[in-house]
Amino acid sequence: MVISPSTMLLAAQILAGLVLAGLLYVLGKRAVRWYLLRTLERRVEKVRKILEKHQLSKFEKVDRLLFQLGDIQDREAVEIALHEVLENDGDKFGPRLRKIYNNIGLVDHYMERLAHSRRWVERAEAARALGQLQVVEAIPELVARMRDSHEDVKTVKQAAAQALGRMLADEAIPLLLEELSRPDDWASPHIAEQLLGFGDKILQPLLETLAESTSTNARLWSAQILGRLEDRTATPVLIERLSDRSDRVRISVTEALGRLKDRRAIPELTRVALRDPVPMVRAEAAKSMGEIGDRSVMSELVQMMSSGVYWTRLRAVEAIEKLK
Repeated sequence: MVISPSTMLLAAQILAGLVLAGLLYVLGKRAVRWYLLRTLERRVEKVRKILEKHQLSKFEKVDRLLFQLGDIQDREAVEIALHEVLENDGDKFGPRLRKIYNNIGLVDHYMERLAHSRRWVERAEAARALGQLQVVEAIPELVARMRDSHEDVKTVKQAAAQALGRMLADEAIPLLLEELSRPDDWASPHIAEQLLGFGDKILQPLLETLAESTSTNARLWSAQILGRLEDRTATPVLIERLSDRSDRVRISVTEALGRLKDRRAIPELTRVALRDPVPMVRAEAAKSMGEIGDRSVMSELVQMMSSGVYWTRLRAVEAIEKLK
């Protein structure tokens, strides 16, 4: 079949028209995007100028600022401009910024976004903002993100963990301890690290949790944190928990006593090393005896070298080496 020149010309014109239409669409889309970005930048700049004046006075007139922001009626621009201040000077103006965010509804907005947004980028940004603002009420939801097996590890879970790391308000302590009672291989270590950051403030709550909590996970991690605090005030309570019904807790307790290096623990550690029904508990008790460095237990350690369990013999040998 022979195609006539007129048909070929028509086909070429149609193809050229399609190419031109596609090009115009792309250019038009870019033009609209550029226009919207320029418009947004002008709106944000307007809010920036207001915030800059209040930064100079360290946000002392919060009510006046809230009135000005409400008068603008541009939530998107306000959120962007406030976020810049939060990123750059959040530590300096934390409590006052938190009041501003609360009053204009952005804290509730971030809480909702963290819990329900379908976009991981939005959930991660919400977690970071709540952490920077130190919104302790967000702790349960932040932990929920960390526990969610379907949540993105490198973005949302990491952002939630970092947000918890900023929660240094005293009100956060009972909330974090409450979350520690729920076992989770990913969340529990991060919660423990956060509690450790409170230093001496966390000592008494941890002792109470270790002594009274019905949660194995809470007792286990309380013992580990107490060991890392290295405060010998914890020794008597730790010694009591050497009789805990959970062998995992007993192991954590023996490790903590080894870190404290308190000789008051030697008699009970010796009893555990020789009589505990669980081999790993006996092994860890032997290791802690060596860490404490009391040579009076040498004969008991030598006795443990005849154990039929490899790990018990190994820990006993290691302890003896330390005591030489």
